[in-house]
Amino acid sequence: MGANYGQLRQLADNLRRAEQGMPEFKRQIALGEGLYAEKQAKKICKDEDIIDTGNLRRSFHTDPNPVITPNTLRIDVHNSAKYASDVEYGHIVVRRGSTDLQQRRHEAMLNGRYVRGRYV
Repeated sequence: MGANYGQLRQLADNLRRAEQGMPEFKRQIALGEGLYAEKQAKKICKDEDIIDTGNLRRSFHTDPNPVITPNTLRIDVHNSAKYASDVEYGHIVVRRGSTDLQQRRHEAMLNGRYVRGRYV
């Protein structure tokens, strides 16, 4: 009794070819997810009136080089606006006035108005 292993060899060859294309496939998935997250962040800024000038919304960027390991994919979406972390995590309003910055900060800690963060 004989056995034909031709189809099994063809399956093994197809799996090897698929494995070779996997890094690029993973990269495309990670980039797609990063761009989707960037788009959603911009939409949140617009829909929730977080923006005044549009600078915060325009400052979202997706890293073009995802980190790919055998078990994980990671892509970074960041905002390059200087005040992005203040919007995200909240901040205390420091009034204008005296030139002594340390004094103004101290007064803000005691009497200042806290602006809650807006998670984007």
